[in-house]
Amino acid sequence: MKLNWRAMVGVLLVVLGVLAMLQTLNVVQFEGDVWLWVFAAIFAVVGLGFLYVLVTGPVENWWAAIPGLSLLGLGVLMVLEGLPGVTGEWPAAIFMGCIGLSFVIVFLLDRARWWAVIPAGSLLSIALMILLPKMGSWTASILFFGMAITFGVVALMGKNKMNWAWIPAAALLALGVFIPSVEGSMPWMIWPVVLIAVGAYLIGRSFLKK
Repeated sequence: MKLNWRAMVGVLLVVLGVLAMLQTLNVVQFEGDVWLWVFAAIFAVVGLGFLYVLVTGPVENWWAAIPGLSLLGLGVLMVLEGLPGVTGEWPAAIFMGCIGLSFVIVFLLDRARWWAVIPAGSLLSIALMILLPKMGSWTASILFFGMAITFGVVALMGKNKMNWAWIPAAALLALGVFIPSVEGSMPWMIWPVVLIAVGAYLIGRSFLKK
């Protein structure tokens, strides 16, 4: 049986609209762990529905991976937040990781969709940054290093056609190294340095071409 994703989204919107109206009219108040589990179940079920759409037609329904894993991750986040024994940054990291994984699937289904590598790498870097212990200014460097690696992968994947990706990769790598070395009012120098470096690179490339 083929699942109609438009009907599925429509049902979700109607349910959320009815619940919002009931709360606005003070008929019910969505407070407490019970409602947290209810909404978590709703998001998880709809997410699984999108994943079913993906599995039944991965070629034409590749887009379903994004709402599917995102909503499923949101449901898992809400469940983990409601559990008394769960502490730390795991729920948020899992949620961001699920969204990043959805773009990984989009890319793997068709290597021509290289653009999916960028949000995949960025979101997985954010998940790693959330998950790792706080390391001061080096915490932000994890994100920049991860994004630099992401653009590096794009550049290597496209051979000569994607050489432009080396520019943001180099800039992000420089930011990752530079940020921990500045303190106080010095961070305002980051973007001027990046602009000068990128501008010098472009000027050099223009002369080399001539």
